[in-house]
Amino acid sequence: MNKKAPTKFILSAATSILTGLLVAICFIYIFLPNPVAKVDYVLTIISLGLILGLVVGVVTAYFVSRRIMFYPNNPLEEADAKIFELNDQLTEMNYRLSWSNYQLKNILQNLEDGVIAIRNDGGLVILTERAQVLLGEPQPSNNLRALGPNYAQVAALGVQMKKKIKAQNEETMRLRASGETVTEEPVSALASEIKINYPEERILEIYTAPFTADDTSEGVLFVIKDVTLIRHLEQIRTEFVSNVTHELKTPLTSIQGYLELLIDSERDLMTRQQFYQIMEIETDRLKNLIEDLLNLSEIEQAGLSEHAHDHAVNLYEVVEDIIGSLTPQAEQSQVTVYNQLPVDLTFVASPIRMRQLFTNLISNAIKYNKEGGSVWISSSMARNRLELVVRDNGLGIPKDQHERLFERFFRVHKERSRELGGTGLGLSIVKHIVNLYDGTISLDSEPNKGTSFIILFPLI
Repeated sequence: MNKKAPTKFILSAATSILTGLLVAICFIYIFLPNPVAKVDYVLTIISLGLILGLVVGVVTAYFVSRRIMFYPNNPLEEADAKIFELNDQLTEMNYRLSWSNYQLKNILQNLEDGVIAIRNDGGLVILTERAQVLLGEPQPSNNLRALGPNYAQVAALGVQMKKKIKAQNEETMRLRASGETVTEEPVSALASEIKINYPEERILEIYTAPFTADDTSEGVLFVIKDVTLIRHLEQIRTEFVSNVTHELKTPLTSIQGYLELLIDSERDLMTRQQFYQIMEIETDRLKNLIEDLLNLSEIEQAGLSEHAHDHAVNLYEVVEDIIGSLTPQAEQSQVTVYNQLPVDLTFVASPIRMRQLFTNLISNAIKYNKEGGSVWISSSMARNRLELVVRDNGLGIPKDQHERLFERFFRVHKERSRELGGTGLGLSIVKHIVNLYDGTISLDSEPNKGTSFIILFPLI
């Protein structure tokens, strides 16, 4: 059917309707004698014709608008259908792409590591919130180097990556020019560390790798990890191994030296006894160090099972036993120890741990006291907490050394500690025991005014 078919159809329909109406009217006028009846029938026929014409017009208009009645093979209709189909596909693809971008953005923003991506010109592509937390609040700019000093350090790593990419590309071109077979390999990531002081002191490990920023240029991707705690723990471990080696080596060297003296030459009885006494002291020192190391390791590895055998411990009795065992040391130093705890004071804990805690605190208070000095052990209750205080009026501790006091092998009075057989682990053990029971420990001390250790334990 050609393109004029709709017009011909409409004209044919209209002509047929008008012809039918005229024939009906002529029939009425010829065969009906009543004039009134003629008028009624004519009006009825005209009304029906108008209604029929209206119906035909509406139906025709509908099918013309749909282009399905007159042009069954219309190329425009097929094009429209394909356009609609492509539009649906593009809408679906756009939705999927938007959803994928949304998921990727959420993943990047929730990473523990910060992520930055820049184009070859330094313009930002991605800057996650975590990266801003690690590097500090950025300045208003779209260029990485201009965001601030910390960001400039990161940008410098990007420059190194670009140089590495350029060098690899030049080497590839050289090999190809010489006719050698070239295997394309991706540029490996660079791992670097930077130290920053703002917004706080941090050590950041940064992995730098290339990525395709767009169809024509390469960009640089940075993954930023905070390794401050890891490096601090590594330093503690290194220092611990070094200190343990030194502390173990010192008494062993002394024992070995005196053994060699005894073996290599004749000594009188008094000299030999003196050597034996020194070797015994060094042996005790070595034994105490090993015991403290084992105790510290055991406490550090303690979990929930550590509390399985906890029960109400009478702290007054524990302190009385310790004072009794430390009496020779106290008398030798002319120090008096006062147990001011209530006789019925109890605390749910391990008796062994409470004994270790008070032994280390009271022993230190005696060691670093003065002749005629005193040590007081007291307690109080406040706000569902038990406060324990071990106080002395001895040598005291300078304020600049308070923070390091609980570190392993740290000694305020090094010579006196070695002379009295201290291992440098006592207060570290105390700190770990306090933490084991969710408590806190602090100190109040000044040189020549004594020291107070204050422990707070929550009461369940």
